[in-house]
Amino acid sequence: MSTQFSPDGQLIVTASADHTAKLWTREGELVATLPHQNAVWSVQFSPDGQLIVTASEDGTAKLWTSQRDLVAILPHQDWVASAQFSPDGQSIVTGSSDGTVKLWTRQGKPIATLKVHLDTVWRIQFSPDGKLIVTGSDDGTAKLWTRQGKPIATLPHRDTVWIIQFSPDGQSIVTASGDGTAKLWTTQGELVATLKGHRDRVRSAQFSPDGQSIVTVSFDGTMKLWNSQGDLVATHEGYDSVQFSPDGQFIVTTSSDNTAKLWTREGELVVTLEGHLDRVVRAQFSPNGQSIVTSSRDYTAKLWTRQGDLVATLRHQNSVLSTQFSSDGQFIVTSSRDGTAKLWTTQGDLVATLEGYGSAQFSPDGQSIVTTLNANKAKLWNVGNLDLDYMLSQGCQAIRDYLKHNAEEADRTLCDGIPSVEEETGLAR
Repeated sequence: MSTQFSPDGQLIVTASADHTAKLWTREGELVATLPHQNAVWSVQFSPDGQLIVTASEDGTAKLWTSQRDLVAILPHQDWVASAQFSPDGQSIVTGSSDGTVKLWTRQGKPIATLKVHLDTVWRIQFSPDGKLIVTGSDDGTAKLWTRQGKPIATLPHRDTVWIIQFSPDGQSIVTASGDGTAKLWTTQGELVATLKGHRDRVRSAQFSPDGQSIVTVSFDGTMKLWNSQGDLVATHEGYDSVQFSPDGQFIVTTSSDNTAKLWTREGELVVTLEGHLDRVVRAQFSPNGQSIVTSSRDYTAKLWTRQGDLVATLRHQNSVLSTQFSSDGQFIVTSSRDGTAKLWTTQGDLVATLEGYGSAQFSPDGQSIVTTLNANKAKLWNVGNLDLDYMLSQGCQAIRDYLKHNAEEADRTLCDGIPSVEEETGLAR
């Protein structure tokens, strides 16, 4: 299920296989049900938060106001696989399994229909300045367009193009394909370099935040680092996922050997994060880049300094699926196959256990968490309330014995009804 907060964090929209999208307040109240005739797989707010676009298997995308009004139906001949607003929110582009890409105004009026892909259009991305669009398809090509729908170039591969990304400055494009290669292009469609050497599909390709490096990861278990001209810098075996640090100077990788590793952007090993007992599936930097959290099939997440020191082990009862830092870096939320999400401080203290499943995500301001319970439900939590409840439980736990044996009679009931820390965090279950 796709879930997205509005830019101001006050609303949440969720997509579901039950043929609807749903709009919620951050307090968890249902604002509106946005109906389709088949599964809804993608939802997105406009950059100003005033509009929502939903994309469905029913062959349409729909444009809605954030007050629940239907603005327009954006039709295709087959299911709509992707829909995206331009960076300024004035245009929408949709891609379909009918092979077409369509451009629309903010009011839902058609601008252009681009009938050039021969199969499903899976990926769409605007350039950072919104002037260019690149689309990736099952037909083994990416296509580069102007925002007005004028074709610029075809970017060929020999299999489905799954990954497309503009560099942060908008001057380069990287595409990655099932053909085992990634390719680096100019925004005029000229091939700069073919990033080859992987022995299986390339599962991810991304620019560093400063655009000076590219990292690719393949289903063959290799990670490759490249410079911005497409020259190979380093190859490392046995890695599943990668992430650049916010400053782009470091990379963290995860592996089936139960470790994560920190590297320089030149491919030199800095430190190995050892301590998990099963495969490490994901790693993430904190917003300031000084901490790393790893999640594993060993039923734990672990918090580390960038120097490789273990800060805390965050325990669940089953594999940890995802982790996320709050935007201010003060909290971490983890979600697990045990059917819970948990909120932690960055010192590793458990603040609360949230009954959720599948995923957990902070709002942009870090004040709310949305957890998906199943394909049709989501639940909202207020971080401030959870933190206050936790601190109250901590305080009462510290003085409960004193209240019972030493306090004045009138004060002995001050903490009656306040759950223990174990009860508050869910550890008592």
